[in-house]
Amino acid sequence: MGDRQLIAALGWQSEDAYDLAVSADGLLVSLDPAGPFRINIRGHVFIPAATRRVLCVKAGDSLVLLARPEHGTLAVHPTSMVTALLARHHTAPAASRDH
Repeated sequence: MGDRQLIAALGWQSEDAYDLAVSADGLLVSLDPAGPFRINIRGHVFIPAATRRVLCVKAGDSLVLLARPEHGTLAVHPTSMVTALLARHHTAPAASRDH
């Protein structure tokens, strides 16, 4: 996984150490000097197989990436989760979406 533009927007560079925080709907990547992972030379962030299994992500699946420079994080969500969220939003009555 990787998007050079998002990594650049965060000010991250090749060989920067990072860690992952897994949640029910995705994961949060943040720089951590003691982190077990490093951004590779191509600007990619590695997601371990165990984490991909937790997120139900398989090789070749699309992911939604969101750079959050104000927090210094990269949010990663499976496309299936984002699709389900948008479907619920657009099928909810308009009054409930306004709150």
